[in-house]
Amino acid sequence: MNLINFFRDRLKFERHRLGLTQAQLGSAGGVDRRTQYKYETGTNEPTLGYLRGVESAGVDIPFTLFDLRASELSSTVDWPLLWQAVEDVGLFCLRNAPDSSEGTRRDLVERLYAAYVENKQSKQPLTQRQDRNDLVNAIWTKVIHG
Repeated sequence: MNLINFFRDRLKFERHRLGLTQAQLGSAGGVDRRTQYKYETGTNEPTLGYLRGVESAGVDIPFTLFDLRASELSSTVDWPLLWQAVEDVGLFCLRNAPDSSEGTRRDLVERLYAAYVENKQSKQPLTQRQDRNDLVNAIWTKVIHG
């Protein structure tokens, strides 16, 4: 069973917990009821935009993705930086490594997030897309060749 199978079950659970219909949750995520149904059956994978939308409707994203309630996670997670790392890795893989495995992508996100935190703590945040892309590329090279 892959990650999407676990995600679909927890997404449906969250929708029920919030008392929402597929149409209502889909609308929060910027998709129609049919697309919401496909996410809940595992026939389509959600986009980051969708996840951000349903998060604003009350869906516990760490629970749907990792089976950990947000309240159980360390309060030291910098969620905007984590989202940025997920988006930057997603864009990088789309352009440069569309066939990369789920595990490789997770590894990239983890390493990139750590680098973003380190840069933020050193008061040198990476605000330019090219700087972030260069960092993803450097990490990718380490993961593949390191």
